[in-house]
Amino acid sequence: MIRVLLTGVSLAVCLMLTYSTASAQAVERSVGAEAPAAADAELAARIAALSEQGNAAVEAGRGKAGVELYLQAYALDPSQATLLYNIALTYHRVVGDVDLAVSYYGRFLKAPGADPALLGPATQAMVALQEVRKLEREAEAEARRLIEARETADRRDPPVVDGTERPANGPQTPPLGLAEPRADDPPPPSSAPWVLVGVGGTIAVVGGAIGLFTAADHGVFADSDLYDEKRGLADRGRPLGLGADIAVGAGVALALTGLFWWAVADERPAVSAGTGLPAATLTW
Repeated sequence: MIRVLLTGVSLAVCLMLTYSTASAQAVERSVGAEAPAAADAELAARIAALSEQGNAAVEAGRGKAGVELYLQAYALDPSQATLLYNIALTYHRVVGDVDLAVSYYGRFLKAPGADPALLGPATQAMVALQEVRKLEREAEAEARRLIEARETADRRDPPVVDGTERPANGPQTPPLGLAEPRADDPPPPSSAPWVLVGVGGTIAVVGGAIGLFTAADHGVFADSDLYDEKRGLADRGRPLGLGADIAVGAGVALALTGLFWWAVADERPAVSAGTGLPAATLTW
C-alpha cells in the first residue's frame, strides 16, 4: 500500500514539474516574439524623429544640420532610400554643393528601395547639375585662356613710358642691323577686341548655365505637389531666370561689340610711305 502511495506521489510530482516547464517555455517564447517587434517599433520611432528634425532644420535654412540628421537616420536603417533623396535635395537647393548633390542623387537612383515617384525628378536634377558643372568648367578654362593670352600680349607689347615704347627693365635697343621704327609706322593690332569677345562669350556661357539650372528647378516644380515647395521654387526661379536672360544678352552684346571693333580696326587706312600722311581719312 505504501509503495502504491509513493508511486502516485511521484507521478503527481512529475506531472507538476512537466507542466511548470512547459509554462515557462511558453512564456519565454511569447517574450522572445514580442521583443523584436518592440525593438523594430523603437527603431522606426527614432528614424522618424530624426527625419522630422532634419526637415525642420532644412526649412529653417540650416541645410548642413539637416543633412547630419538625415545621415544619422540613414545609418540606423540603410533601406530608407528616401533619406538619400532628401540629402541630395538639401545639397542641391539649400547648401548649394553641386558635387555632393550629384553624388547623393546617384546613390538614391541605385538604391534598391528607391521610391518610383522620385526617380524622375532625381534623374532630371542630376543631369541638369552635371551639365551646369560641365559649363562651369568650360567657362573657367576659357577665363584662364584669356588671362594667359593677355599676359602673353603684355609681354610681347612693352609698356608705354613718356609716349615711347620701352621694356620695363630699361631702354629698348634695336637689334643690330635693323633701323629704328619710324614715328609714322602703323601701330600693331590691338588684342582688346578679342578680349572683349572672350569676356562676352564667357558671360553668355555663365548665363546659359544659370538658365539650365533654372530649367531643372522648373522640372521639379512641375512634378511637385507641395504648395510650399512650389512657392519656394517660383520665388527663386524668377530672379534666376531674369539673371540668366540679362547675362546671355549682355554677353552676346559684348561679343558683338568686340567683333565690330575688330572689323573697324582692321579697315583703318594704310600710311603713305612718302608723306607720312594717311592715304584716306576715316571718320569715327
